[in-house]
Amino acid sequence: ELGIDFERPKIPIEYKDVENNTHNYFPDFYIPKINKFVEIKNPYLFNNDPKVQILKERIDIIWLTDLDSISKFEI
Repeated sequence: ELGIDFERPKIPIEYKDVENNTHNYFPDFYIPKINKFVEIKNPYLFNNDPKVQILKERIDIIWLTDLDSISKFEI
């Protein structure tokens, strides 16, 4: 609805957890025009999920956490 071209990520992002174990993660969307990944999470998970906390610290992702941020998202 926003008219933004996006792709589903085809290759996972590797990241390490606090115990240095490697994991693979597929963000929700990739926007080629700005070369950024976008992840949509509800506010509770954004603030409380341990995996999300690690990803927020280590990977450059645009996080959208509520309907207002989604509807106002622009490139």
